[in-house]
Amino acid sequence: MDYYKNIISFIEKHEGEKYRAENVNLKKQGQEAYCNAKRLGKAVENRLNGFKFLGSSKWQNSGNIGKYFWLQFKREQYINKPFSISITALKKNGKCVFQVYLEVSYKDSKIFDQVNRSDLSNFNQSIKKLKLPPKDFYFQGMTNDKLYIDIENNIDSINKAIASSSYVKISTMTDVYVNEFDNDTTILEKLYIAANTLIPYYDAIFSNEEHIPQEEIEIISKMDEREIESLLNMEDEFSSYIYKEKLVKTRKINKKIVDILKEQYKGKCQLCGATIGKDFDVEIIEAHHIEYFAKTQNNDSSNIIILCPNCHTLIHKCDPIYDNKNYSFVFPNGKEIKINNPGHLER
Repeated sequence: MDYYKNIISFIEKHEGEKYRAENVNLKKQGQEAYCNAKRLGKAVENRLNGFKFLGSSKWQNSGNIGKYFWLQFKREQYINKPFSISITALKKNGKCVFQVYLEVSYKDSKIFDQVNRSDLSNFNQSIKKLKLPPKDFYFQGMTNDKLYIDIENNIDSINKAIASSSYVKISTMTDVYVNEFDNDTTILEKLYIAANTLIPYYDAIFSNEEHIPQEEIEIISKMDEREIESLLNMEDEFSSYIYKEKLVKTRKINKKIVDILKEQYKGKCQLCGATIGKDFDVEIIEAHHIEYFAKTQNNDSSNIIILCPNCHTLIHKCDPIYDNKNYSFVFPNGKEIKINNPGHLER
C-alpha cells in the first residue's frame, strides 16, 4: 500500500465534508489517513537529523473533515520557540499537494508569552545571512483573519512583512506534487530534500543566540587566531577549543554557519575567485574571521569570509585593514584588493 498517497487521496476526496458518526466507512478512512500522516511524520523525523516530530493535526474537527494534515518538526532544544519546519497535505487550486515550509508563528496561543522582538529579528537575520531560498520557494503571510497573502520574494518586502503587525504567521515554502509514478520512497525523498533545504535557515535563526562566558573569553583572547580558525575548519561536526597544553572544556565552536557558507561558494575563494582542487573533484577552502575571533568572539556570517589557502595565508601574514564599504582589504604597503564575490557580506 502507498501510505503517503493515501493521505493525499483522503484530502482530495473528503476535504471539508460533513462527518456523521453513523458513517463508519468514512471514519475508518479518516483514521487510516491520520495514522499514515503520523507514519510519514516519523519517517521524516528519522531523516532530519536532530529534529523531533511533534504530531499531526486530526482528520476531523467539530463535525467536519479537516482541510489538511499538518505535520510539525522542531529541534528539541527549541521546542518552545515560535519557529518550525512543517509539512502540510492540502488541496491547492483543485490539486492536492504537500507544502513544506519554515514558519514563524507570532501568536501561537501556547507560546505567545515567549515570542519577542529578538525572535523576529533572528528570523530576519537568517534570511539576510543566507540570502533568499531557491526560486521554487516563495513567501507567504497569514493575517488575523486567516487570509493567506503572497509576499514578494525580495529582501525589502520580507523585512517589511516581518516588521508588520498585519501577519500572525510568515512562512517560506515550496510545493511538492505527487504523480502517478511516485511511491512512498520517492515521496519521502522529495519531502526530505525540500525540508533539508530549509534547515540552514532554521539553524541560522538560533546561531544569533550564542553567549560566551567571561572565563571562556579570557581563554580565547590568549589564543592565536590561526589556531582558532584551524579548529573552525576541521572536518568533524564540532571542534572544541584547546588552549596551550591544558585541555580546557569550553564552549564548542558553532561550525554550522561556516559549513553553510562553504556550501554556498562551492569551493570558490571570495577574494581571488580561485577554485583550488576543482580539477581533482575536491574543495580546498577555508573560513576566515574578518575581525579576529580571538578579539571579538564574533562568529556571525557577517564576520566570516571564505578563502583559498593562499589568500588566507596572505591575510594573516600581512594583517590588512578591511574596508566594509568597498568590500576590500587595504594592505600595509598601500595596495588594495577588492573581494571578487562579496556574496553574503552585502546588505
